[in-house]
Amino acid sequence: MTRVPISAIADLHGHLPQMPKAVLAVICGDIFPGEMDKAPDAQGMWFREVFLPWVDAIESKRVVLVAGNHDHWIERHNEELLEEFAPSAGKKLVYLCDSGFEYEGIKIYGTPWVPIPFRNKAFSLCDNEELREKYSRIPQNVDLLLTHTVPYDCYEIGFSEKDQCDLGSKELRKAVEKRAVRYLVGGHIHETPERIAHMDFGARHTEMANVACCDNFKQPIRQPIRFSINVE
Repeated sequence: MTRVPISAIADLHGHLPQMPKAVLAVICGDIFPGEMDKAPDAQGMWFREVFLPWVDAIESKRVVLVAGNHDHWIERHNEELLEEFAPSAGKKLVYLCDSGFEYEGIKIYGTPWVPIPFRNKAFSLCDNEELREKYSRIPQNVDLLLTHTVPYDCYEIGFSEKDQCDLGSKELRKAVEKRAVRYLVGGHIHETPERIAHMDFGARHTEMANVACCDNFKQPIRQPIRFSINVE
């Protein structure tokens, strides 16, 4: 049995903290500074000139990225980025969008989609058959599922203290309930009472984490999370 250490973060909003040393680092969306929300071209320049050098400095072998609802430039250039940062491209950064790969014996899959009411945002769909179709692509067996949002009704990791309701995705929860997912890492909902959920779906157990690091004013209030996955 081998333990593979992983560091995880989401909702950076332009803040690029030091990541814990790990074999694998994962970033679950909303990477760009808030002032660039309506400036996709500026996001693209920041991605090349600021974000990629930060990725190169992270002490890990690979960094896996899924996008979030503020990552408009990524949505606009999705197909190009899937090719440029494909797992087979051999670069340190791997970009996933409804796609996956296996690394160090870990089956990884990434999906960026989040439910409306976050209107006019990137990677946003109604939490019904539209999101159901996207989540239907998740494989039946996943060691590490990377999402931008988190599932609904999972020990308050999707509960918004600002809105006083659970903003997690009901369709994502249904998808996870039907699959063998060992670990799910997401973010999207910033100020939550809990960061970790231990969920049992019948005989299947899933560890979940909301790794959003910023508050609702897009200021950093939490550090990245580090955990390990056992691989035979």
